[in-house]
Amino acid sequence: MRLLWVTAGGIALVTFLFSVAVEFIGFPVVYNRGVAFGVRLPEPFQTIAILAALTIVIYLGLHTRNRWEAFGFGSIIGGACANSIDRLIDGVVTDMFRVGIFPVFNAADAAITVGVILVLWVSGREGLKNLFTK
Repeated sequence: MRLLWVTAGGIALVTFLFSVAVEFIGFPVVYNRGVAFGVRLPEPFQTIAILAALTIVIYLGLHTRNRWEAFGFGSIIGGACANSIDRLIDGVVTDMFRVGIFPVFNAADAAITVGVILVLWVSGREGLKNLFTK
């Protein structure tokens, strides 16, 4: 459980500070009022959806026994907290990276994506292992 909180706190702090530094340095910046991929939900549904998703991820992260899965959940929580802090300051999330045709994203989004991939990969491996050992 300690790994979960250390990962979440570290990622939240680093990605938030990184987004502040990037804006100061002068990277091209996009302000995102929506959630994933810029999708906007009417208020208060957007806030409720963000809080519900974060609550579910925290619950799942607290109940995992796999270190890699805990690291993945910590990455998701840290990225979500960094984006939430960013959103609390001025009502938007600051995005600054563009890769090909993929939507513009920030370091917190990258942490969330890596965390989701890691959790799905570990869960998939465990599921296949259990499927073939029964």
